[in-house]
Amino acid sequence: MIVMGSAAIAAASLLQAWEQGERQHPLHRALALLQVAEPQTPVEALADLPIGERDRRLFSLRSRLFGPRVEAVAACPECGEMLDIAFDGRDVFGGDAGTPSGVRVIGGRELALRAASTVDLLEIAPLPVHERPAALLARCAGEPLDGPERDAAEAGLAELDPLSEVSFALRCEACGGAWSEIFDIAAFVWAEVGDRAQRLMREVHALARAYGWREADILSLSPRRRAAYLSLVAEG
Repeated sequence: MIVMGSAAIAAASLLQAWEQGERQHPLHRALALLQVAEPQTPVEALADLPIGERDRRLFSLRSRLFGPRVEAVAACPECGEMLDIAFDGRDVFGGDAGTPSGVRVIGGRELALRAASTVDLLEIAPLPVHERPAALLARCAGEPLDGPERDAAEAGLAELDPLSEVSFALRCEACGGAWSEIFDIAAFVWAEVGDRAQRLMREVHALARAYGWREADILSLSPRRRAAYLSLVAEG
């Protein structure tokens, strides 16, 4: 088991989710990760969650696996200099997740808005990139919008789901350039899980080769016990 505090994630479940997600669209990968944390919740229910709530749960899983502190890098769009980004995810994803729907006065009329979900993102994914924002807004507003109405509706959706897009204002010390960098928690956690999966497979390979154990038996060991056996193998 992979343990953080009182929470435990089965190593076999994590490896299975990674194997499954490697063949899937990134949006399906996010759902595969959520199912590791919530195996009893139907995937359809997870797909219907507002993006902010989905990402809050992904961060919760990430905390159980790797802890709450996040360390990442971003490339300056002006000069390419790499900047380090470090923060406590609880300060970001521990905030208000908003509400799934609400009414906003837009263009002098009341318009019912609902927060976007993974289902919505999957529906617009086949469209050209430049068409996706308008298509997503139309799904969330119930009708196509343009001009000032579109701007007002987008602001309304940001109020409903403030965690749907997390970004950081950055400044490059090398060239002085300033920009806003979007933090994609789903992609970030997936990369970390990929690294963990590769490490697990190396551990399985080493222990199976040394002792002839089955993969399931090796993955059922606690990380501490696997490390102890690996240390013995290394000692010869």
